[in-house]
Amino acid sequence: MVIVLLKSNSDVAENGLIVTVNNEANALGRIINFADESDQEEPDNEIQSEHDTESEQEWDSSDEEPGRNETNTWYGKDQTEWSKILSQRGRTPAHNIISVLPGLRGPACQNQSSSPLESWQLLLPDSVLEEIVNFANKKVATARGKYKRFKRSCSSRTLLTPTFVKDTDLLEIKAFLDLLYLQGFYKSRHEDMRSLWATKGKGRPIFRATMSLARFSFLLSCLRFDDLDTRIERSKTNKLAAIFEIFQKCVENCKACCCLGAYVTVDELLIPFRGRYSFKMYMPNKPAKYGIRVQILADAKTHYMCMSDIYAGAEVSNKNKENFKLANPTRVVLRLAAPIFGTNRNITADNWYSSVELVEELPKHNITYVGTLKKKNKRAIPLEFLSEANRIFLINRFFQSDWSFLVSKI
Repeated sequence: MVIVLLKSNSDVAENGLIVTVNNEANALGRIINFADESDQEEPDNEIQSEHDTESEQEWDSSDEEPGRNETNTWYGKDQTEWSKILSQRGRTPAHNIISVLPGLRGPACQNQSSSPLESWQLLLPDSVLEEIVNFANKKVATARGKYKRFKRSCSSRTLLTPTFVKDTDLLEIKAFLDLLYLQGFYKSRHEDMRSLWATKGKGRPIFRATMSLARFSFLLSCLRFDDLDTRIERSKTNKLAAIFEIFQKCVENCKACCCLGAYVTVDELLIPFRGRYSFKMYMPNKPAKYGIRVQILADAKTHYMCMSDIYAGAEVSNKNKENFKLANPTRVVLRLAAPIFGTNRNITADNWYSSVELVEELPKHNITYVGTLKKKNKRAIPLEFLSEANRIFLINRFFQSDWSFLVSKI
């Protein structure tokens, strides 16, 4: 059974859219060990996700509570009232009329004939990369002392510094990121890096032509996205202090370059990662199972990301104390949808986000909502919707509660 919670009088309902050299080679092992060292001690915890979009528990009749059952009204377990009589529809209401056209805007409009590289730089410009270079060079300066200087020959009196521990620059960081993209293109996420730099036709020449394996490994271990001198202080109030500033700038660039369409979606993404951090998410239904949980607001047609939020565990503080009266999924949707408030757009999401509470909050910001409701922990659904007894034919049931519609399809 599929149950859909629909904001009433929306166009969605009317349109039927439910829905190295020698010294370098010898130092490679030390680089790999150095990469495993953390800048600061951090507990390695994991969080069990409650987001389950696949499973659906059977209805337990023992949970049924006696409720009122009037002629034209049914009630949920939390006494949410649903009317069996649909309201009359007239012309399209004002809150469903969208006056903003989707497409490029801001910096993207000025570079419509740009190359893919120039388009990528709109989201990650040189100013952001320069910050990453400065942060990485700070780490390089502290890591360089861990590698011993050497003599080119036994008779030489000059001590040389290994070539792979020098400072980096903007051009090299771009080349480093390109190699990371190529690893993904070749589907080499689980491949040993030494095989990518292998010779005699076994590796990939573009990797060896760009930089040595020791240099790549050293940069990977020194790459930083924040100022190490102030991280400890910032981490007291923000678990994402190590990446937060750079991440927020990328999200702001995404919002500035494109205007979303009439229909947007809210869903989650699990980025596979088994490193040491305190907000590791465990999601058994995902292929990777462990990683970083990212919640995203994207255009339903073009899949362009407009807003993103990294889940870092329970919220420590919030400027708006009133929001803590709302459930966590409701707060997530409201936080992601903030850039489109007042635009009359429609949001689609799955069971974890959907609730009557959310449907009541979004109209305050001129936003409509469509989402699925499953049996588990949804006390607003009338018992008549959940019981499958004597339901043989393919039918649709429509219930109305103020401005919300509840649709049951069997």
